[in-house]
Amino acid sequence: MQGSNQAVYREHEELVFPCVKPAYREPLALVEGKGVHVTDANGKTYLDMFAGILTTSVGHCHQEVIERIHRQASRIGHTSPLYVNEQQVGVAKRLRHIAPGGLATCLFTNSGTEAVESAITLARLYTGRQEIIALRHGYSGSSTLATSLAAHAQWRPLPDSVVGIKVARSPYTYRSSLDPADSRHVPQGPQPDADVEAGSDCHWSVVEVSVFSSPEYYPENYPGQNPGLPEIRT
Repeated sequence: MQGSNQAVYREHEELVFPCVKPAYREPLALVEGKGVHVTDANGKTYLDMFAGILTTSVGHCHQEVIERIHRQASRIGHTSPLYVNEQQVGVAKRLRHIAPGGLATCLFTNSGTEAVESAITLARLYTGRQEIIALRHGYSGSSTLATSLAAHAQWRPLPDSVVGIKVARSPYTYRSSLDPADSRHVPQGPQPDADVEAGSDCHWSVVEVSVFSSPEYYPENYPGQNPGLPEIRT
């Protein structure tokens, strides 16, 4: 049953965990999409310019994607990783041919969070070291480790719960605090480039970094509504 945007959002707030929250004052309940256009529960159509997230980079309801999903679903769906299948091997083979640096082995995961967790585990096992460098404004997922890596208050509900995480500045020039010509963003007081201490055993960094481009995330657009960034430890 289809309701209005407001009706769907009211039930969303009641039934869905609050960490899954849209970043709009008047959330849209999208019910249909085709290519670069989407339609909401009120019947209004929009040009979707946010198609780079997750699996929508080829547009909504791409006909070739629909046909291939239908073809595979009619043969066999999800299987246990106890078994192997030719589709996964085929994707791994194609990735090996285009991957840089002679990379030849693939690890398939279900989410970006799992990918970050796996990458850090592999790096720790390979190097024998434990410390991690994360970048400010980064987002790595919603697990305990991933939220500890997040140097953005909106995505970090708890203080550090994983030891060995250090924070460095992200090289982002759109609103850079390092540009002396822009007085709005000149740092006040001492601003360490990172909180990695002298003699630290920190020699590697494997952290997924996503810099938000939506105006929702810039505090000057909504004075008093943004909690700001976690303080960099010195």
